[in-house]
Amino acid sequence: MMESTSAQTGVVTKADAQFFDGINALLASLRVWHPAWPITVVDCGLTLPQRAAILRHEGVKLVAAVDRGFVIPEVMRHYYTSAVYGFFFGA
Repeated sequence: MMESTSAQTGVVTKADAQFFDGINALLASLRVWHPAWPITVVDCGLTLPQRAAILRHEGVKLVAAVDRGFVIPEVMRHYYTSAVYGFFFGA
């Protein structure tokens, strides 16, 4: 007999001030299509009003990213935001 396991599905994403509109739209969409999923947003540079707006979404947890002072090379700044590097390389 195979043992039954229970896995919980959720979302972990990140946002900075530049991409606030996108994260806000993502959170609204997830609440419509997957209202029971837990959502964690890693704050990679949101403003205080943006943090407050994100926390108004039901069931969303906001956590601070670790800032280790990573600097994006000038030639890559058109392609990546500091939020990507801060989250992936700063942890």
